[in-house]
Amino acid sequence: MTSTTVRQLGVALVTTSAGALPVFLTSALILQVSVELEFPVEQLGAAVAIYFAAGALTSAPMGRLSERLGPAQALRFGGALSAVCLLLIAVSWDFVTLAACLLLGGVCNALCQPAANLYVTRSIDRSRRGLALALKQSAIPAATLIGGLAVPLISLTVGWRWAFVGCAVMAAVTASVVPAVSDTAKATTPEKGDRAPLGAMLLLASTVGFGAAGAGCLASFAVAGAARVGLVESSAGWLVAFGSALAVATRLALGYRADMRDGGHLKIVAGMLAVGGCAAVGLSTSSPAAFGLAVPIVFSFGWGWPGLFNLSVVSHNSAAPGAATGFTQTGTYLGAAVGPGIFGLLATNSWTQAWSIVPVFFLLAACAGIGARRALQQHRNS
Repeated sequence: MTSTTVRQLGVALVTTSAGALPVFLTSALILQVSVELEFPVEQLGAAVAIYFAAGALTSAPMGRLSERLGPAQALRFGGALSAVCLLLIAVSWDFVTLAACLLLGGVCNALCQPAANLYVTRSIDRSRRGLALALKQSAIPAATLIGGLAVPLISLTVGWRWAFVGCAVMAAVTASVVPAVSDTAKATTPEKGDRAPLGAMLLLASTVGFGAAGAGCLASFAVAGAARVGLVESSAGWLVAFGSALAVATRLALGYRADMRDGGHLKIVAGMLAVGGCAAVGLSTSSPAAFGLAVPIVFSFGWGWPGLFNLSVVSHNSAAPGAATGFTQTGTYLGAAVGPGIFGLLATNSWTQAWSIVPVFFLLAACAGIGARRALQQHRNS
């Protein structure tokens, strides 16, 4: 890859991470945030639901907005809004203000995600698009990785508010240096103007929705869950950071391999979701060792597939990749809102019962992925 391509991918990764940081940084630091703002940890589920519900309501129009603004301008705008959101969280004083900030963060993320997908599609040659989208999709576990590291390195030393301030500065700087997409890069966009049928798109949205429900529960409550089974807070943060790093590595490996073959992406996605669902059974244990083993496996398999999933979406919707991923991203936000919301409600009575719904979400996602693959195959053969 050229230095320009590397810079473009780096900017897309950091800007997308900035859009996800409000919710995942809050989740990782929830033990300190909840004490200072005086609300129970289980109420995090409602805050996460607000963030992703806002994304669900605005994802499709934000996808269309990214097409109209152009990928570079949309990324700059989304990154700047994310910086503002992170700063507002840093000065929040109770649960209501925190929830309001997360609502704004959900809208910011709804713009950053399709804008970054469009940016990668327009700027990266098709032969490298699998790895490029995998790198871009690594932004979400990267945000969780940052959150996990922030626990022992920042929150337990200088305070949780400074973690948000530092990430806001990062988001603002990155938004100011987003490079434009060159005309040469645009010329690499596939000429075929394909669009997947609505039925297939709904199944794709269901796949990513159920998958996001399971992954959202894991990312939101892994630190608190690890503390519940007896791990010290700093160890819980390192565990989430390790799991997130595995998710990033898995996404990059899958993207690299995807560029070496033609199709078959959804079959792999469904298989990974099934493995993640089976491994997630271990999260409902009360054993620190079993919980600690399950977390990285579920992170890797249950959250390592989104880059491959988005590659499949854009390859079947080359006429409007930004709008298409904005549509499927609605499923992501709905799942990520409903999953942690249900988890938080169940956790008020039993954390074991709450963790037991995570395997169900992943297995439903696997079934929807198989259905989407069949629908797309029928469309291609028609």
